[in-house]
Amino acid sequence: MIDRTVVTKTFAYYSFSALATIALASAAVIGGGPVAMAGPVPGSEKVCTITYPTPDDFNVEASSDAYAVPHGDGTLDLILVTDSHSDVGYEQHFTVTWANIDTSRNGQADVTAQVRGSSTTLVVPGVATKPGKVAFVLGAHNHGSAQNYTNGDCSVTYTVR
Repeated sequence: MIDRTVVTKTFAYYSFSALATIALASAAVIGGGPVAMAGPVPGSEKVCTITYPTPDDFNVEASSDAYAVPHGDGTLDLILVTDSHSDVGYEQHFTVTWANIDTSRNGQADVTAQVRGSSTTLVVPGVATKPGKVAFVLGAHNHGSAQNYTNGDCSVTYTVR
């Protein structure tokens, strides 16, 4: 269940040093290894959309839809489906930071993949939040050619069962 009143979207341009700090802060991986794959997102619930300029053409807006796939045991998969609006690929880093408001558990996870075209999917599987109301910050951090970076994120509260 999604509390839509707290969903926010932002985007920003970052220098190399600022992005390196963000990447280091979100480097921990939980619940098994992250996976990158391409394809549709069956049996999931859309939690937010992240928009940002593409890293090699700041005039072109790309978007990523974030989905949750609950397992019913206090874990869920988080999925990011990106429409890069670009035939030239760029690297995307999908970050997940979460805090269970009911249990005080928290964690981070991430996955990186090359995105290109209209449908690239990145998956962070088995996020073990335990049941409860969980605050998530989901981020799409993009690296194009040279030192070109763009970012976008969303915040959402989701009830994990």
